[in-house]
Amino acid sequence: MHDDRPPAPLPDLPAVVRRSGRIGVYERDLRTGAGRWDEGMFELCGLDPVAGTPGFEQVLAVVHEDDRERLAAFHAEMGAGARAHGELRYRLRRPDGSVRHVHSFVDLLRDASGAPALARGVVIDETDARTEALAARERSAQLERSIELADISVWRIDLTTQRIHFNPTGFRLSAVPPVPEGLPLQAVRDTIHPDDVGAVVAAAEQAMRTRAAVDVIARFVNPDGSRRTLLTRRVAVRDAHDRPTELHGISIDLTELMAEREKAQRLGELVRHITDAAGVGLWSRDIDTGETEWNAPMLALYGLPPDAPSPAWDEFLERYVHPDDRARFLADVKQADRDGRPVKHIDFRVRTADGRERWIYSWARREVRDGRLVAFGINVDVTDRHQAEAERRERERLEQAARAQSALLARVSHELRTPMNAVLGFAELLQADREHPLDARQAERVARIRDAGRHLLSLIDDLLELAAIDAADRQPQWQALPLDDVLARVLPWVAPMADQHGVRIERDEPLAGTVRADARWLVQVASNLLTNAIKYNRRGGWVRLATRRRERGGVAQWALVVADSGRGLSAEQQRRLFEPFERLGAEHEGIAGSGIGLTIVRRAVEAMDGEIEVDSAPDAGAEFRVWLPAVDAALAAGDTSPATPPPAPGRLRVLCIEDNEVNRTLIEGLFRLRPDVELRIAVDGRSGIAAALAGPPDVVLLDMQLPDMHGAEVLARLRAEPRLAGCTVIGLSANAMPDDVRAALDAGFDDYWTKPIDLRRFLAGIDALIERRAAAAAP
Repeated sequence: MHDDRPPAPLPDLPAVVRRSGRIGVYERDLRTGAGRWDEGMFELCGLDPVAGTPGFEQVLAVVHEDDRERLAAFHAEMGAGARAHGELRYRLRRPDGSVRHVHSFVDLLRDASGAPALARGVVIDETDARTEALAARERSAQLERSIELADISVWRIDLTTQRIHFNPTGFRLSAVPPVPEGLPLQAVRDTIHPDDVGAVVAAAEQAMRTRAAVDVIARFVNPDGSRRTLLTRRVAVRDAHDRPTELHGISIDLTELMAEREKAQRLGELVRHITDAAGVGLWSRDIDTGETEWNAPMLALYGLPPDAPSPAWDEFLERYVHPDDRARFLADVKQADRDGRPVKHIDFRVRTADGRERWIYSWARREVRDGRLVAFGINVDVTDRHQAEAERRERERLEQAARAQSALLARVSHELRTPMNAVLGFAELLQADREHPLDARQAERVARIRDAGRHLLSLIDDLLELAAIDAADRQPQWQALPLDDVLARVLPWVAPMADQHGVRIERDEPLAGTVRADARWLVQVASNLLTNAIKYNRRGGWVRLATRRRERGGVAQWALVVADSGRGLSAEQQRRLFEPFERLGAEHEGIAGSGIGLTIVRRAVEAMDGEIEVDSAPDAGAEFRVWLPAVDAALAAGDTSPATPPPAPGRLRVLCIEDNEVNRTLIEGLFRLRPDVELRIAVDGRSGIAAALAGPPDVVLLDMQLPDMHGAEVLARLRAEPRLAGCTVIGLSANAMPDDVRAALDAGFDDYWTKPIDLRRFLAGIDALIERRAAAAAP
């Protein structure tokens, strides 16, 4: 029995929720299959509301392929009336390719006869929450791995039960098997060296009395009789009444460090010779008398001869410490003298005896010797480090300013574009309305709105393009591009404009030259130059296209040449030609334009490592030349360079791109076990790409986290090179989560090997590659 009453309206959500794109409301008639969606559902699924609410089969097409069967079964179960309420988590793969994780809640409504009639539900986007949860779990796992790698024991004492609980490292250091319920506290204290028990108990009592962390170094006796020395730190956890309930702490094994202390004493003389050779200044000072003692490198740091007497403390402060740093330096040293604490990582400026200004790093300790408090330490010249740091900060400041400017420009342009689309859209709807046609005056006014809107939209588009070129994270997508092919793409766009202005376009057939460039940017450059050459020409004029070649600094270049018979430019106009929003007076002549096109041209050309030249004079037309690095045309066609000899049958050539020195050393060691493999090493993405192009390898082992670019970007550049089409690229990374592996394989890696490197698996993988290489070379 059908209910012919009109359907109740969908639940109304607050406007802020509807606009968020994170929640949608829907219903579906289980008898007819008809459905209704609110705007949130269309936003979640990435579908156009104009097309109407899709049928269930259409909805399944948007559901992730791995989840369709579950959703279909769930829908069938609800339709059969098996349950009154239900919920399901599944994924959506929207038309733009993005994947969203959603949670659906459904209620079943029945008709008067009790038969299932209507399914009504809410769909909530959980993607962000899921991503954050995964990130939190990874951070927690990373912390646990770091603690284990650092060999740190983490423990907790329950003051009520008097039991101590360890992490796995703690049980290992205690040389006892793990006990989930923890160990009796007294049993652990019984393993402390008798001379150190009092200090450990006192540290625990002090931690319970205060809120500070309390440290103590103590010796412990292992079950086998061996000793270990631990640095322990504990802090009290308190309840709502400020009563201590637990002690939380860590222990670090110092056994080897204490053994090394004795060894260090034997190495003292050797250290002295090394510090002399390395220019490390050693000094000591009697804190009461101010008398000092400097070694020869210390004297040299301050511009003094090796036989000069060590300056007294007051003389050192007044004569050598920079006046701008003196107060800070002296205040810190006086505080350290009073407290008897070490002074570490003090950097300050000095003026040497020969008049130079240098940066000095100073480290100091204070000890009582023969009843007197003595300070001693080292000085090292770190001027180069400070200069490099100052240069780095300045670069970061400039880069940040550029990023902020680009981000603001892009944001403003984007915010302007949205309402402009509405202005143009409704203006065109008014013009096309046959049911309520405009009168002549209204039509003229709407046409003016439309034309002004189009001009503003063109300006916004140019701003977005300019922001994209200036973006700090936008790198050119390098390709070998024949200039004739580039113009073949551009000419159909500008031909109607040329016909409208009565300007003919002349060109060589075909245009010579292949350049290394970003295809999108080069098309934009050519389009802007041609558009300007037509707009600022005269009726009956011409635009000529040509190419030229030259050698500059030993590097071959090709130029795209755009010449015209237009009005030309004065010297003053040429100086202002590439400034943003500079129209050179054309804005008063009714010529359409934003004044950004040539700014885009110059910045795009510079981003592609090229340069632009202009020759012009008033009433003599203009010629623009865009010079870009030349590329061998054979490479653009995919030919292999004959200069690269084919590899010997069965011999595998491997390029490893890895920035970590330890990992490089490990990989070199592994490949020594495979002498038939030719191994090359690169330390970052750019040098790795250059090495691959210089001698194409059979296999690239590619670290994902390189200092200059991500491994996925390196892969994209390698795949874009025709000569490397047959190269196997294997991702090499410590990111071992399934999502990381899947993302790498989806990006185009042939395989993904994780760190830490397993020797047997690694060599087995290399052997398989060697066998495949030998099989391919076999007749």
